[in-house]
Amino acid sequence: MKYYLAKVIGDDDIESEDEQYIINHSSDEQQHTDSEEDASFNKNNEGKDGETMTTKKRKKSSKENEAQTEKKLKTDATNDATTNVTTNAKTKPKGKAKNLLIETGREIHKFDTEVQATFLWTCVTHFLNKPPSSAKRNIHSKSFIPSINNKNNNNDHNMSSFLKQHYTSCKKLKNWKHNQTFKVIIVCISARRAVSILKDIAPLKISMAKLFPKHMALSLQKDALEKNKYGIAVGTPNRLLKLWQEDALHLKKTDFIVIDCWKDAKDFTVCTLKDTSPNLMTFIESAVLPEMEKREDLNFAFH
Repeated sequence: MKYYLAKVIGDDDIESEDEQYIINHSSDEQQHTDSEEDASFNKNNEGKDGETMTTKKRKKSSKENEAQTEKKLKTDATNDATTNVTTNAKTKPKGKAKNLLIETGREIHKFDTEVQATFLWTCVTHFLNKPPSSAKRNIHSKSFIPSINNKNNNNDHNMSSFLKQHYTSCKKLKNWKHNQTFKVIIVCISARRAVSILKDIAPLKISMAKLFPKHMALSLQKDALEKNKYGIAVGTPNRLLKLWQEDALHLKKTDFIVIDCWKDAKDFTVCTLKDTSPNLMTFIESAVLPEMEKREDLNFAFH
C-alpha cells in the first residue's frame, strides 16, 4: 500500500500523505466498523426481539400518542355524559312532576285527606309559580272533609248525596240569611258543568247563586248578590275570583269550598286544566287561606 502511494504521489510527500491516509483510512475504517457493529447489533436484536431500537422508539412514541388520544376521548365522553345528565336532571323531573300532578288530580277524590291536602298545596305552588317556602302551608289534612267512597266514574258522582251526607237536614241552607256570602261554594271546571250540578242539586229546593259566565253579566251578578241570599253558590274559578276582587262576595260565613273533580274530554280537572287552575289557585291563596287563618270551621272537600 505504501509503495503504491509513493509511485502515484511522489517520494517527497510520502510520509505526510501516508500519515494522512492512515488517519483518514483509520477514521473510515472506524466509521465502517461502527456501521457494521450497529447493523450487526440491530440484526442481532432483530433476531432476538423481532424489532430494532429505532422501531421500538417509534412504537413507544406511537403508543404514548394513542394513550393520550384515548384519554382525551374518554374525558370528552365523560364531559358529554355529565352534560346530558345535568340537562336531563333539569328538564325531566319537571315534566314527570307535572304529569304526576295531572294523574293524581284525576282520582284525588278517592285519596285520604293527607294526600288531598298535599295535592292542593302543590297545585298552588306549581300553577302560581311560587317556591314551596314562600307559599302559605296552612293547607293541612284537618281542613278537608273526607269524600264519599264512590267506585264509579267521577262524572256520575251525585252532589246531592254529598251535601246530604254533611247536612242531614239542609235547614241551614234553606234558611240562609246572609248577603254576598254562602254556606257552600262549589267550584267547577266550566259553565256547562255548573249547569249540570245545578240540575243535580235542584231537588234540595235551596236558593242557589249561578256564578259563571254565559248565564249573567258580572254587573248583574253583583247586583243579585247584594239583593238576594243564597245558601249555595255554583261557579267557575274566573268568575268567583273577579267577584271576590270587586268585593261582591266574601267568605265570612262559608263552611265548605267543594272542588268538583269532574274530568273533561282530555281527563283534566278544574285543578289541573291550564285555563282554570291559575284562577282557582289564586282564589284559594288570596281569599280562602286568609279566611282559614281567622277561623277553623272553613273546610275544603273534593268531590
